[in-house]
Amino acid sequence: MSKLAHGQLVLIIEDNEKNLKLARDLLRYHGFHTIEAPDAETGLRMASDSKPNIILMDIELPGMDGVTALERLRADPASPASLWWPSLRRSCRSTGTGSPGPASPGSS
Repeated sequence: MSKLAHGQLVLIIEDNEKNLKLARDLLRYHGFHTIEAPDAETGLRMASDSKPNIILMDIELPGMDGVTALERLRADPASPASLWWPSLRRSCRSTGTGSPGPASPGSS
């Protein structure tokens, strides 16, 4: 188990079952504990209730998108310090616009 992973809870917000399974399996293999949400609304409730150390979130989700969810998380001072957008990071690299993650609450 990685020292980094020891005791860390990761909330995965992902609607694609294959992507969810991949992220969950990799994180658990490396010693992280995971909880999962299929959409942003559920993820925001779980983030509030469970206080995860890290949130790994897709941006293309049913209902509320990941960008809107991130704005709500940033507005909450109790949100975790580490918020990641894997799909957005990939698209930003391919377009040369840079990477938005990790995003800390209160950062612009």
